[in-house]
Amino acid sequence: SLWKQMIHHEDFEKSEELLAYLNNGEKLHICYRIIHRNGSVRWIENTIIPTLGKSGRLIRVEGLSRDVTEKIKTESKIRQSEANSLALLENTGASTWSLDREGRLVIFNREFAGSFYQFTGRLPQKEDNFLRFLKEYGEHEWLLLFQRALTGEKINQDTKKNNNSGETVYLKISIQPIYINNQITGVSCSSIDTTESVIAERMIKQSEANLYAIINNTNDAIFSVDRTYRLITLNNAYRRFIAEHTGKEARQGDPFFYHQKDPIINKVWKQYLDRAL
Repeated sequence: SLWKQMIHHEDFEKSEELLAYLNNGEKLHICYRIIHRNGSVRWIENTIIPTLGKSGRLIRVEGLSRDVTEKIKTESKIRQSEANSLALLENTGASTWSLDREGRLVIFNREFAGSFYQFTGRLPQKEDNFLRFLKEYGEHEWLLLFQRALTGEKINQDTKKNNNSGETVYLKISIQPIYINNQITGVSCSSIDTTESVIAERMIKQSEANLYAIINNTNDAIFSVDRTYRLITLNNAYRRFIAEHTGKEARQGDPFFYHQKDPIINKVWKQYLDRAL
């Protein structure tokens, strides 16, 4: 038949199998390719409604056909665009996701899925309502941030949360509005776990505090300089020494030779410092 001549060879067998269901009175929705007389491939969507006689035999079929080639092409482009976007998101190293205006997940990377599981104990699904999840977990601060982003505000800030194990996690978050045709259609979000760096910074500050406590608990004048001879560290004994001999207040960042005007002494100190540096 003409239909068999037109249908794409890769779709012929599948379409034949589906058409067999008509004998059972089942309504069919099928999509297949045909070869146009100009040689191009077109996608056709058919809705076929069978009518069975009293004996149960197929006596009539009614149907509607429409060309959905452009729809198929558009959907293919969207899937390819999403695949490209997801590939980029996987290479950011951050937890990244986007929401539509109703708060439903549009796209997210594996980092986000892992973080979501860490806080909820389950993996996220596309079109999950993320804002509903925030309400359930009492994350009112995040809800306000998303609402602000939907008004066009660009948000970047540091925050901290407790995961489902009760551990404190420090995050650097960014929430940006998404514009399509000058209309905000959703928000793009990213979150970087900064817990390790925050803890490391605290340990450094504590170590520095311990060091200052030690060097200030002595009558010896102690100081250190960088390669440009500026003071980095100085204890209280050094500050008192400078105040007594020069009448000036020594401060971190001051040039070391600023406090000593004797050129001979400065020359000697420079030789000592240069040897150490």
